[in-house]
Amino acid sequence: MNVVTARCYERPAKVDALLIRPDGYVAWVAGPNETDQDSERSLTMTLNKWFGEANEVCEQNRPSAAA
Repeated sequence: MNVVTARCYERPAKVDALLIRPDGYVAWVAGPNETDQDSERSLTMTLNKWFGEANEVCEQNRPSAAA
């Protein structure tokens, strides 16, 4: 396993939350002036983009009733 350590000596912007992709790029940011609803909506859209919709995954992995 490779471990990469990084430091940021100056805070680039005031944010409430970040979603960082495995390759180190920021995929999503929640700003301090966003409402919780706006943040949740934009995070959901970003997660769906990178990982697919949750309902599709749940349906694919759900055991059949006949089992």
